[in-house]
Amino acid sequence: KKTVEVLLRHQADVNARDKFWQTPLHVAAANNALSCAELIIPLQNNINISDRAGRTSLHHAAYNGHTAMVELLLQNKATCNFFDKRDRRAIHWAAYMGHTEVIALLVSHGADVNVRDKDYYTPLHCAAANGRLSALRQLLSLGADVDAPNACGNSPLHVACLNGKEDVADELLAAGAHISAVNCRGQTPLHYAAASTHGAGCLEVLLRHPGAMVNCPSQDGRTPLHMAAIHGRCSRAQMLLKAGAHVDASDAQGCTALHVAAQHGHDLLVGGLLIAEAACDTHGSSGMTPLHMAALGGYTDCCRKLLHAGAKTDARDDQGRTALHFAAYGGNQETLELLISRGADCFACDSYGRLPLHYSAAGG
Repeated sequence: KKTVEVLLRHQADVNARDKFWQTPLHVAAANNALSCAELIIPLQNNINISDRAGRTSLHHAAYNGHTAMVELLLQNKATCNFFDKRDRRAIHWAAYMGHTEVIALLVSHGADVNVRDKDYYTPLHCAAANGRLSALRQLLSLGADVDAPNACGNSPLHVACLNGKEDVADELLAAGAHISAVNCRGQTPLHYAAASTHGAGCLEVLLRHPGAMVNCPSQDGRTPLHMAAIHGRCSRAQMLLKAGAHVDASDAQGCTALHVAAQHGHDLLVGGLLIAEAACDTHGSSGMTPLHMAALGGYTDCCRKLLHAGAKTDARDDQGRTALHFAAYGGNQETLELLISRGADCFACDSYGRLPLHYSAAGG
């Protein structure tokens, strides 16, 4: 404070900006320098002046949870509904960081608990994304819309599942969140919980709920089991199957979870699906079987498990290609040798009369 007083006596410019366009008041607000802010505010041209990111001093104080600073700024006519370059208000940042006292203060000065940013995120989305349970409960008690969709159609429950916040998911469901709400792609929170990196706990929470629709297809026909298969989530696939997921459900291209797991080389998941009696010769996209997809990717372990389960080496896709054609194009020697050892025909021609050797040459 004394240093600031000295500088002000020598005509220091309180409206000066740094390379981030921040004034001394921005810095004081971010660092909770309350006494310094009290000296600067009367000399500030505009208390709502924004930095390069469009954030005011109130944004910085709210983000850092400095309640007394927020109160000081509001008393001096800081606008709580001023938005940054992403249309985020101070309440968005307070919710994201879980600062309940700041949220209460902002709301008492007119902040809207359902205000949306540029991506249509409400403060409830922000609290859900960062696992701020206390802030979430507070916002719900203040009238936040539990099912508000963002620009992608994701509700706070979608966001919680995407970020692996199972406590938040449980709280939202208890508050009446729609468990099968669909986003712009037709995906439910179950799809996100099945796929996301940290979504296992959320999936458990959702599956305990009586309204969980484990076979709900998205716009591209993919069920939560497909999503688990894409990302190789073995334990989550087992959870879904135990909850009644259809192992042979096909997407819009005719691909089952086994196709998807084979395509991405998830051999443990391929094994689990086969144990669950997944059909191993179903024709999916372009008439390809799971063996075709595994062979194209050079996933030998997947091929081995499929063959052990009875997959046909001579099954053909829509262009008459066998798994050996795909393995030859992919150039994986181990996969080629496995298929040949299991009786694959090296002289099989596709619909254009091309041998696997042609494909090997084309693949380099």
